[in-house]
Amino acid sequence: MPLESPPQPSLARFACLPCRRSKRKCDRIRPMCGLCEKNEIECEYHNKPSARQKQLQSLSTSTAPLPTSSSNGHLSPGRNETRKFPPVYFLNGQIFSQAGMVLPSPSIPIPTHILELLEDTKLVRSCVAEYFNTIQSYLPIFSKARFYNQVLNPLLPMHAEKALLILCMKAVTLCPSSERSMAMDPNYVAAKNFRAELEGAGVKGSNFLQASILLCLYEFGHAIYPEVYYSIAATVRLGVGFGMDGLEGSTKELHSDWIQDEELRRVWWAVLILDRCINLGNPSRPLAAQEPSASSVLPVDDQSWDSGIHPQSLTLAFSSSSLHTGKFARFAQAICLLGRTYRHIHDRIPDTVFMEAEAEQLRRTLQALAELVDVEMKSFMFSKKLEYCTQVAVCYSALMILQQVYSMLSPVSTLHDSQLANTDIEAIANEGTRIAITFLSHMPNAPVDKVSPFILHFMHQCAIFFIDKQRERSEIHSASIQSLKDLFHLLSQRWRAANAYLEIIEAYEVMKMV
Repeated sequence: MPLESPPQPSLARFACLPCRRSKRKCDRIRPMCGLCEKNEIECEYHNKPSARQKQLQSLSTSTAPLPTSSSNGHLSPGRNETRKFPPVYFLNGQIFSQAGMVLPSPSIPIPTHILELLEDTKLVRSCVAEYFNTIQSYLPIFSKARFYNQVLNPLLPMHAEKALLILCMKAVTLCPSSERSMAMDPNYVAAKNFRAELEGAGVKGSNFLQASILLCLYEFGHAIYPEVYYSIAATVRLGVGFGMDGLEGSTKELHSDWIQDEELRRVWWAVLILDRCINLGNPSRPLAAQEPSASSVLPVDDQSWDSGIHPQSLTLAFSSSSLHTGKFARFAQAICLLGRTYRHIHDRIPDTVFMEAEAEQLRRTLQALAELVDVEMKSFMFSKKLEYCTQVAVCYSALMILQQVYSMLSPVSTLHDSQLANTDIEAIANEGTRIAITFLSHMPNAPVDKVSPFILHFMHQCAIFFIDKQRERSEIHSASIQSLKDLFHLLSQRWRAANAYLEIIEAYEVMKMV
């Protein structure tokens, strides 16, 4: 008896809506076509639209980057009606734990326009490689092996958090374009709106936090204000709210999952870096994230992290800076000292003797760390030295903030004549000029794409200092100012914040003409 042929699949008359929007060839299989099944998106079949409906549909898909979000990134009114996040998690954490409740893991479909931005696999992999070659050098929050194995692996399903992370990585590696504002870049706008969608659905996890950090870095580097100020605070809340704000760890034993734990620690150090650096221009603002505790540990050394070799031990954050550590650990140490500087100038302790002693201790520690980093990078090639400039810049920025506070005190104050108030800021500013001249001397081969946006404020502080002192030694200071301005003009090819600082410097020059 002949075998019966398998039933033929039901075919729709026209292509499904997602395939129409993405202009892909649809196999029209009901209830779900092959492409929608592969991409794990909702497949919808409607009757063929009229010419007018096509026009309206084209208009809506081109102007609304996220169907479930408004253009400013906030969720549409109907979104909250379907949420299943348990309020008890925040309203009464004790009952949540006692009841053995667990947070839901929402499954959010990836919008078609997000898939379109990531459909060029070759471009995506190129952007990821660019990230690890540039930004990873000064903000190494990813295990490269884990990322390629678990995020970029084509054998694994593409979840919403992964799609957001890859899109954020793509956006942050793009250089500014003269054609549009970086605040209107399609990759950034889509990532910003998609993040709001996932946040509203209660998405959590390290990939989501990493994506949020990259969005903050994008906004910080391109001077997108006030969004970056709010974004960093929201990222802090995300980490704290879902228990991803830990820096603790055993300094003696490391278990088999040490890479995962180390990556989470590095992620939170990156949050602290953003939270401290966003306040460099106005140290009086309160911080969003708490200071590291005495049990907080530094990132492991760079060789262990890059190679995945199990380190022998961990180093406490407040250990002596003379201990050998990696460049990211030095960055973390500098950020700790910057946070302590903020706290010191916020304190209103009437004991001037104590305040002066604490300020002097901060000055010595900052100076020692800056000099130590300078010694550590002397043997490196120029491109490698760039990876250490951020640590030096943060230390010197903190020193200049301290000096500015104490030099403004009343002449009758004992702190006004302290060693701190008379810190040789000109020597620090000259160091900034030296860095600028060295970088410019390597043009046109200087690696602009590897420059950290966290050095920009220090260079700006140096330029402001020289403008204030220009009348004393006009020719020397004018040359320093010009070198710093040339550097900002060059770095604006990578970070729009450099152009914003340049405009401030030029405006301040005009103001000082009076």
